[in-house]
Order: sequence, then structure tokens, then C-alpha cells
Amino acid sequence: MFDRLKLILIILLSLPAYSFAIPVKNDGCVLVHPNAPKDRVAEYLRESALADLKPTIFNADILGGATLVPNARVLKYELKTVDNILVLLVEFADAEGVGPLHNQLEQPLPDLNNTDYWVPDFSSRHYQHLLFTRTSGVVSMSNWYLEQSSGRYTVDGVVKGWYRLPTAEKEYGADDPAREGHDNLNGAVWRIIPDLLAVIGNDVDWKAFDKKDRYDYDNDGDLNEPDGYVDYLMVIHAGTGQEGGGGAQGDDALWSHRSQVNFLPEGGTERLGPAQFAKRGGVKTASPDDIWVLDYTLEPEDGGVGVFAHEFGHDLGLPDLYDTQPVGKESESSTGFWTVMSSGSWTGPQGGPLGTIPTHFGAWEKEELGWLDREEISVSGGPFEYLVQLDRVEHRGLKPQALRINLPNATETVKVVDPVHLKGVVYSAKGDDLDNSLTRKLDLKGHSAATLIFQTNYEIEADYDYAYVEVQDESGIFRSISGSITTDTNPNGSNLGHGITGDSSGWVEATFDLSQFAGKEIVFRFRYVTDGAAQGRGFVVDNLRVLAGDNTILEDSFEDVSLEGWTAEGFRMLVDGEYIVDYKRYYLVEWRTHYGFDKALSSVYNMRVSQSGAGPVWADFFSHEPGLLIWYRNEKYLSGDNHVGAHPGEGFLLIVDSHPDSLLDSKGKPLRTRVQLRDAAFNFDDLSQFSLFDPNGVPISVGEGRGNNSFNDAISYYREEDPDNSVKLPTIGLHVAIENVSFDGSAVQLRVSSDYQ
Repeated sequence: MFDRLKLILIILLSLPAYSFAIPVKNDGCVLVHPNAPKDRVAEYLRESALADLKPTIFNADILGGATLVPNARVLKYELKTVDNILVLLVEFADAEGVGPLHNQLEQPLPDLNNTDYWVPDFSSRHYQHLLFTRTSGVVSMSNWYLEQSSGRYTVDGVVKGWYRLPTAEKEYGADDPAREGHDNLNGAVWRIIPDLLAVIGNDVDWKAFDKKDRYDYDNDGDLNEPDGYVDYLMVIHAGTGQEGGGGAQGDDALWSHRSQVNFLPEGGTERLGPAQFAKRGGVKTASPDDIWVLDYTLEPEDGGVGVFAHEFGHDLGLPDLYDTQPVGKESESSTGFWTVMSSGSWTGPQGGPLGTIPTHFGAWEKEELGWLDREEISVSGGPFEYLVQLDRVEHRGLKPQALRINLPNATETVKVVDPVHLKGVVYSAKGDDLDNSLTRKLDLKGHSAATLIFQTNYEIEADYDYAYVEVQDESGIFRSISGSITTDTNPNGSNLGHGITGDSSGWVEATFDLSQFAGKEIVFRFRYVTDGAAQGRGFVVDNLRVLAGDNTILEDSFEDVSLEGWTAEGFRMLVDGEYIVDYKRYYLVEWRTHYGFDKALSSVYNMRVSQSGAGPVWADFFSHEPGLLIWYRNEKYLSGDNHVGAHPGEGFLLIVDSHPDSLLDSKGKPLRTRVQLRDAAFNFDDLSQFSLFDPNGVPISVGEGRGNNSFNDAISYYREEDPDNSVKLPTIGLHVAIENVSFDGSAVQLRVSSDYQ
């Protein structure tokens, strides 16, 4: 394979002189490579790709300053990584014959349903082709990942089944009535995995699917070694997913997701797992080689490539980018169809069916996985002006696929609580995938009884995240103890025992009996453990005392910033219940076209709403305009927190809508956000006209309009009347203008400037 930079220079010699990035006035700093991501799988993919990346800011004195924009080339990297997926097909039939079995889905009538995907036989051969064929031009998950990575990465695998469970789907899919869409009425949904493994037995060569230490459990830096766990497991269930309406099963249908079976964080109260490797929970297969299952994804029988690509994106460490906690079931983040990690997993060809041709990852997801060739400019140190040329983001070319514009860091004071006593409190922190602790020694020698008392104020994701009070046993393992605020209920398998969860609704007093440890010197700790999804405010402690009769053995109101006597791992002391956060902000600018799988952007849809509750299941199709898409990444918000219903106009990763004025329905109400985003991209071209039925069942025409080729952060791209559309932006004097487009529309030249001092 040619060295990337050598290849670029060879091509340049045969072209008229032009520059991909010309510093007209450069008083800022230009960086080459981004920071590494946190996820170990993503980090591995990224590190393997960095060797192929090119320096992307070129010397204008050598290359000249012409404004010719050559058409994009399609260049491929050498295929470096192929991940192997085990796919298991599962159907259901209890003693009364309640299922569903596979191949029971009714064929959609073409005049009544243009959305549902159906084939005559959902066989293992069907999924082998849908997921893993690499025949050129075929829509498959393997080809989709090849295109996302510009040839660096793809997947392969084996499909086994159908296997029949002796129970109905509702055993695993029935919803908790208090939490719509949570399949845990009868217990954690992951119970389907051990039940399935019991049916399969040794019908699978389990050892063949343990080739990676994907979390680097032994901390040796080598991910290409066995760890006792199946690397990637995909379970496809009979019937329709609940996210698609649930079909005949309705709310008893399973919701597609990525999760872990009986996961135990490091230091859990039980040590389950393969004998020769790190024990992180899971369930044992029938393999004589002691192979376990921990990670899995679950998708429906009638799933298209979209849902499989989306859920496997989670397996690679990517978050959902839609609003996963919508307010009133209405709020939608401004990501829409522009990424497969949002509604882009539901796109398909013009006329349907849905979910069969997903759109691309956005530039941020590709950057996280090491699949983005990009330039980087930092707004700092004075005014600057650049000319930058980009190829379309959909595939590697000779020019960069995207531009990252780093903004000055922002600071903000975050109020957590008002202290209950004096000024200081101790705080667990807030976030996903936390395992934070606050530890100290406690001498109970000479005492026959003792009680731990403290004030606490907490908001912890109920039944998923937990805080604990733990004491180290003689073998060195910390074990949780019961107290006045703990619970042993465990609907989702996340409670390690005696957990603290939910909302305290203010300050409450907690007591824990330490008498079983009387007469000893012990080590105890507060611990806060969260999963990888939603999160609460966290766990706060104040005014701690340990009493033995009339004696106070320990007293701490947490007024010492150094937390003397304590060992803090993730916990911190807060003064006045608040802290100052310094966070990064940046734009990712990409040129999106209707190329490859992104052709699906030309056939996005809006569902018709039947006013009678009956009638066709029908989607109206329209196009998202191609052009310059600008993403705003705000690190104030944790990974995946695009909850714009809770914080309108702000989130983890949102799109700037180049036409922020609302498109209205027949009653003057803004149409849903993913329709508003049809003209989000900046472009020279006028907007096309299309028709759809609005939520009132009224046909409306979305009119033509003028294109917008210039971004200026002095202009507000946010509208209060449509608070989940677009994004609130900082004003620092940044301008990005489209100057020229290549003949075939596959590449663009931008003028990027800032007068920030």
C-alpha cells in the first residue's frame, strides 16, 4: 500500500496547483491528530488507523492558492480489522403455544403498508447474506462498515438457529408499566441469554468466538488475545421489535438494545467468570473450554441493515445520539436522519421498506473509531483566515473528509446541592460507566457495637445505577452492607446487593449498623457505580459520624478540601455544594452528499398519522438536501446526553440548522425536528419542494427556498418556539463560507475565518 502522503504528492504533481488548506492569515494553532477516545475497542480501532492518517495542513507557498476544487476520488485503505460475530436466532413457544415463532410475520400489503421489511423466509441463510456478504453493491452490514471505514474495517460471522425457547416472548419483553419501553416486568431482559444458552448447549463452537480481550482485562495493552468471553454476540428474536411497534406482541415485544449479562463491576460482591481470566460476570456456556457470554446485542426478525449497524455501533462504544429521555414523548435532538446512531438507522429506499439502507455515521463517530481523515484548526491567539478544501465525508479521498474547529474552552459553575451542615460536602461525581469510591480506615477495637450515621442527598438512575456502603472482608474484597436507605430489589441485575438507588428528594439521614465488625480495624468505603446510559445527579454525603454508645469514634463534616484520612477515587469535596467545570467545545464540519449508503438521505420519511387509529401504515418520503453539515460538540454534556427536552438547544452533539426558522403544520405548530432538518446543510442550491401529511392528517406542501452558503456564529440558529430544533452556540466571531464546489458536487472549498482575540 502506498504511503498516504507520498500518494497525495504524486497526484498533486499531475494536477493544477491548489491547496486543501491555505492559511490566508494564520495567527492560530493548527493540530494534526485528536485525543484518543475512552472506549478500549474504539481506541484499538483508532490507533490502528492513525498510522495511515496524513498531515492535513499544507504549505501554501509550495502548493499555491488557486480555487479549483477537483472532484473527490474514492480511495481505500488496506483492510486491517475484521471482527467475528456469533449470530443466534431465537423463537418462542410456551406450553399454550404462545410465541412468536419465526416466519409468522404477515406479508405487508403494498397498498396499505410501505414501511415494513419482509422476506418469504427469515432463514439463517437470509441473515448470513444480510449481515456478512461483501459482494460489491450489495446492501449488507459488512459492506456498510467497509464504507464507513474507507476499507479499514468490517465484520464477518456465523449465523446459527433457529433455536426455540419453551416460553413466550412476553417473559422477557413485557414492559414495566411505570417505565414504558423497559422490558423488565418479569425481571432483567438479559435473562433471555442464559435461557438460550441452555437450549443451545454445545451446538456452537464457543471457543472459536473468543479471540479478543476487548476490554484489556489484564492491562497488558494486547486486545488480540482470548479473555474467556465471546467477543461479539448478536441475538435475533422472532417477531417485530417494540421500537417498530411490536407487531402482534405489542408492548410484550423485545426492544432492540445492546447490554451485558449479569455484569459485575470490578470489586463486585460475587466473582463470576472464566476461571483463568478476569471475572466480570456473565453466564457460562456449555463449552468445555470455559467460555462465557457477557456482551450482546438483540435485534428483531424483520430488522434491516440499519438496526444491526446501529446496535453494533454500541458494541464499538458509540452512544445513542437521539433524545433517549424525551419530554412528553415529543422532544427530538437535531441529529435526525443525519446519523445511523439516531434516526438514520430507519432510512431505506424511496417508497420503503424502512430500516433497510442506513445513512452514515457522522464525522464525530468516525473520528471516535479512527476512520476520519480531517484537518484541525484552533480558534486561539488572534484572528485567522483559511481556505480549506474537503472531499465528501462518505469515503476517503485525496482531500480531508472533515474539518474540526476547536473553540476556546468554557467554564461554568455547577450547583449540585445546598449543604446541610456548614459549607463542605463530598460528591460521587456524575457520569456513565463510573465506579468511584471514597475509602478510609476505621478502628473499632475496644468497642462491642458501632453505627455509621450520615446525611445524604442523591439522585441515582433508579434500578440501574447504585451507591453502596462497603466494608473490606478478610480476603480483601469489599462487600456492601445493609442500611436504612438500601434495597435488595434487583429488576435489572445491576444491584450488587444492599444498593442505594432512586431519588432521595432532598437530604435524608442514613444509618448503617457496623456491630458485626466491632473489635476490629476495618476499611470501609462509599461507592458509586453507574451503567453506560442515563445518569442522575449523583450521590452526596455530609455530616458523617461513627458512634459507639456515647462515644464518637469518627466525625467528618467534609470541610477539608484535601479530604484528609480518605482515599478518593472519583469522589471530590465541594464547597457550597458546587464546583467549576472547564470543558471543551468544537465544531465538526463535513460535506455530505447522496453517495454510497448516504443515498438514503434522498429518501428520508415522515409517518402519516391516522386520526381514526386505523388506516394504512404509510410513510411519505422526501429528501435531505446535501451540503455542508456543521456539528457542535459540547463536552459540558456527557456522552450521549442529547436530552434536548431537559436542556433545550444544548446537548452532547447537535447539528446547526442552516435554516432555523420553523416549518409549520396546518395548525401553525412546528413540524417534528427530523423534518425540520431537511435543509440543515449549508449549500448554494435552492431548496426543493415536497409534500407530506402533517400530524393532523392534512396534506401540506413544504415550499421551495433559497440555499444558505455561509455560517456566522453571530447569528442565532436556535428558535425558542421550536426548542429541540438546532442548537445554541457561543459567539466568538467564527465564519465558515462555501466558496466553490467541484464540478460533480463531491468536494467543496471553504473560507474559514475568525476575529477572536
